[in-house]
Amino acid sequence: RHQTYTFTHPSSLSNFNINNFNINNFNNNSNSNRIFNKDKMPPPQSIVSLLNNKIVADNVTKLTVSVCKRGSGQAGARKFVREFIPSIKFHNEGLSFSRAVLTEVNAKPTVSVETSDGKVDEWDVGHLTSEEIFQGLMDKKYISK
Repeated sequence: RHQTYTFTHPSSLSNFNINNFNINNFNNNSNSNRIFNKDKMPPPQSIVSLLNNKIVADNVTKLTVSVCKRGSGQAGARKFVREFIPSIKFHNEGLSFSRAVLTEVNAKPTVSVETSDGKVDEWDVGHLTSEEIFQGLMDKKYISK
């Protein structure tokens, strides 16, 4: 069973101060100082993680990660989606992200980046770790921290 979280963009969190963060604001009985919808509220550590890990994609309009469900070399791309994509999506409103699940057995995982000038860059990320994929995006100047 998958749980979907709805996040608020940082510009609407102007009154949120991480230093005054109180876990009691997130219990089920409190209605005061609620930032998120009660039914779709992420755990507090997710909020802290998103606010502390700002990743900016200035020139990128679309980011696509293609992976297989299983096979050698897929784990890094799947972990990249899990670790880095929430922060990238949270801090970049105009960015469109998609994850394509390939049906072919042992297909090569790829990352495709489309820039605002229409240029598309796609590369094979098979057997790379999530950190190496992230560093590759930074080296190509698509994202910055």
